[in-house]
Amino acid sequence: IGLTISLAALAGYERPGGFAIPVTEEFRRVVDVLKTGRTPDYGFLGVEPGPPTPQQRQSGRLGTRVVDVVPATPAARAGLRVGDLITQVDDQPIHDRLDLFRVVSSRLAGMHVRLQWLRGGEGGRTERAMSARVPLSKKRLEMSPAYLIGYGSLKASVHVLGRYRG
Repeated sequence: IGLTISLAALAGYERPGGFAIPVTEEFRRVVDVLKTGRTPDYGFLGVEPGPPTPQQRQSGRLGTRVVDVVPATPAARAGLRVGDLITQVDDQPIHDRLDLFRVVSSRLAGMHVRLQWLRGGEGGRTERAMSARVPLSKKRLEMSPAYLIGYGSLKASVHVLGRYRG
């Protein structure tokens, strides 16, 4: 079951196109909130994601590296640290920062997610697999959309576009 969208072809253009949006449980929750006349509060984790280090890539590690952790957010409360490699959210593999953004932003604020990440493993340190069940918060930072998917600096975004409102 899905929501289908189609685009009509205009004179001089190739062909009509269309695509389907799957109706998932998350999609239904958003629709239910919209039916009440409210705006959904999407989940916020509180990390700045980045690419894995060259060493992590060479060893075949997939995921997104934590570049920064915003204080007093679900990520900070779960114990995530700069350098950790997030590998799964709710048993869905995270291959890059866009995967992390897509999965977290598809959940509503207040929902719990199970995070899995790797810590250490570089410079001769032992790598440890870690996990935590984390309740997502509302997005409380006024920041550029670029930061939300992992581009740019938290400090510059907060300085230019707003401050943390706890």
